[in-house]
Amino acid sequence: MVLKRLSVENFLTKEVFYDKSIRGEFSFIPEVHLLDCGRIVQIYLYRNHPQVKEIMEKAKEKKVLNRQYAHASSDDGVIRVTFNGEENVMISNGGKTTLDIIEFNFSPKDYSLEDFPNGKIAIFITLTFEEDIDNSKLRDDLKKIFKEEN
Repeated sequence: MVLKRLSVENFLTKEVFYDKSIRGEFSFIPEVHLLDCGRIVQIYLYRNHPQVKEIMEKAKEKKVLNRQYAHASSDDGVIRVTFNGEENVMISNGGKTTLDIIEFNFSPKDYSLEDFPNGKIAIFITLTFEEDIDNSKLRDDLKKIFKEEN
């Protein structure tokens, strides 16, 4: 899916935690991790390129991988993650929730990669819940959304 906008909000209170336009017309793919009996949900969105993780590692070593960080917390409710203002996934939350979002931007000044333009390379969303919660359906929901446009 070409990711143009990403937002994260509490569906019940409509409190927006994160809302960002994504420039560059880059296609992204999701990777989901459900950890600690469902207390931690990680949604990693990577630019759709076969060597994206290797490029991230090298860019980190060469100090050309910039990060932007956002942190928020939410009370009970449902977290809604919306892609391009249209497609969304709902994430049940158990009690108080903390959200950590890290954007990674590839931005070398002295060189460029032929098949990998500068810009957003990944977005990591981590939700940490107060209680165990079952969000096992999330992985399938994200796969469906990201396949619909590819």
